[in-house]
Amino acid sequence: MANFILQFGKTFFQKEKLQNFISLYLAISQYQIPVIPAFLTLSSGVESYLNGSTFSNDKPVQNFSKKLNMIFNGSWENNKETLRCIETIKNNRDFYVHGVKKEKMLSEIELVPTLFEFQDAIRNYLKKELINIR
Repeated sequence: MANFILQFGKTFFQKEKLQNFISLYLAISQYQIPVIPAFLTLSSGVESYLNGSTFSNDKPVQNFSKKLNMIFNGSWENNKETLRCIETIKNNRDFYVHGVKKEKMLSEIELVPTLFEFQDAIRNYLKKELINIR
């Protein structure tokens, strides 16, 4: 068991992108950060962590929606609520980062349930990443 913990720790500390993503997630989940900054921080974490990632066929994951689908466990094809959540995250991120899609922007209060879903999806994704660490 001690050998496993040592190996896990050694491997984990070599995974800088994973450490950064976990740090962003923990900062959002542990502190009372306003909705919009929390939302943008998590969006940035997804973009950064999955930058350069590929699908199982080695094709690069090139857009934010597909990165979000990876975070949501690839379930948008089978779950319309997941697709709706991903679209909401993308549209609001596009507004706050690029100044586009104002008509699709939600108010801070309207964005809260989506932020909670986003946090849950990221937490589940990070757990899976930690379990599969090599």
